Amino acid sequence: MSVNGAPETGSLYYRILIASFAAYCIANIAGWILPDLIHEFVSVKHLSESQAGLVGTVELAALALSSMLLARFMKRTSFLVISLVGTVVAIIATALSIIAHDHGLILLLRGITGMGEGAALMVSSAALARFRDPDRAYGQMNVVNIVFGAGLIFLLPAIARYVGPNVAFPTLLVGLLILTPFLLIMPRNLALDMAASADRNVPVRHHDLSPRLYLLAATMFIVALNSSAVWSFLVLLGTRAGLDETAATTTVGIVAFISVTGSLLATILGVRFGRLWPTVTGIVSMTGCIAILCTQTDLLLFRICACLLVASVYFIIPYFMGYAAAEDSSGRGAALVGGAFLLTVAVSPYTAGLIIEHFGMEAIATAAIVTNAVALAALLWFDRDLKRRPPADLAAAPQT
Repeated sequence: MSVNGAPETGSLYYRILIASFAAYCIANIAGWILPDLIHEFVSVKHLSESQAGLVGTVELAALALSSMLLARFMKRTSFLVISLVGTVVAIIATALSIIAHDHGLILLLRGITGMGEGAALMVSSAALARFRDPDRAYGQMNVVNIVFGAGLIFLLPAIARYVGPNVAFPTLLVGLLILTPFLLIMPRNLALDMAASADRNVPVRHHDLSPRLYLLAATMFIVALNSSAVWSFLVLLGTRAGLDETAATTTVGIVAFISVTGSLLATILGVRFGRLWPTVTGIVSMTGCIAILCTQTDLLLFRICACLLVASVYFIIPYFMGYAAAEDSSGRGAALVGGAFLLTVAVSPYTAGLIIEHFGMEAIATAAIVTNAVALAALLWFDRDLKRRPPADLAAAPQT
């Protein structure tokens, strides 16, 4: 394996890996405790439900879009600088969020926080695209992210004993402060369009966001939007299957933790069977689970399909990121695809709510079957075209 021509052994490899893991956890930190944030907006900040939902949507949308924009326009700025500046911005805005109560001010601060978190997302996505086997690295990154997110959720009650009901933002601040030192080990010379090795003549395979990359990002968006729609209403689906609200919420937490198995499996398999068939298998599994969850009310099926759905999501993400890295090892494509995934978390609650309100839960299943079929067709075309017409400068990149 190599990182832009430098062997993937020794300190360089592990410095990039660990710093990227920390940056990815920073990017996902708010998403993990989003339910607690929304609850706090309503109960402590005294916002309405719609106002609270808007704040969450703005932060996650800012996160996803800033990652995409930075990947598009940033060129030779150090990943270390980008991630540190973004994280410091997120820390300051989160600290101010603790004392903010006005809806407009909270909206502004969380939007700024999302932009800072998006810088970390861009860095984590782009840095690992340099690896010879990025799929495995992305799988490992998701394993760390899930374990960190679960730990953060369990930390909430402990922090609440010291700060009271206004606990979500202090918890976010603690998490950001814990992760920030790990960013400092990112190599200073690593940036988009710049080699990580000492030999600055080593080329980086780069295309200016080809149409294929946009198609791949759109495919990721479609598939993730369907799963995020179901995730947003998983507690409702649990109560419909016969659980009380407390049991349904507990089950969702268990499902989130079990989802680590998907990333573990992707890490173990890597590209041993290529990228196409693992991804197709994951999408088919997700589609079937969505159809069952939205049309059946059996409690056992709910538990099995909920776990399988979320595990499948985290199983396919490394392969989508690996496809993006194969198209453009500068990391722009991976940042674009990673942003497309997190953008669904921002828009799915609202879009899914509209569909359910007007057409019923079964309409989510129908939409998933139809749109995922389109996504599969797009993915098959992408895979075939990538093999038939690899990036023009692929041969120029040394493989050591």
